[in-house]
Amino acid sequence: MKEIINGHEIEIKSELSPEIIDFLIESHKSIFSKEFHFNPIFFEMVEKTITEFGKDFNPEKDFTLIAYVDGEKMGSISGIGREKGNVQLRFYFLHEGARGMKLGKKLFVAAMDKC
Repeated sequence: MKEIINGHEIEIKSELSPEIIDFLIESHKSIFSKEFHFNPIFFEMVEKTITEFGKDFNPEKDFTLIAYVDGEKMGSISGIGREKGNVQLRFYFLHEGARGMKLGKKLFVAAMDKC
């Protein structure tokens, strides 16, 4: 579903592909390096975790939502199905240019709807 917020076209899509896996990994590296000064050990763990998520992805219980702003990927949230119907939320972020539009809230609400 597309909508216009502050003059920007916003869309949240449920999708996972090799391109999305790369986006998740590179976005984590970019954001956590620039904003939080995390070190390479963290990035190795992130790459391993996200790669494993992609390999083990089960569309019956897992999901990844990607937030687009004017057609550009700008954020994500994923859910990993666990025992007893529980879902662990992971890989939740917004790039700087997507902040201030309540897009984070929209992603979180969309994730809750999938849980």
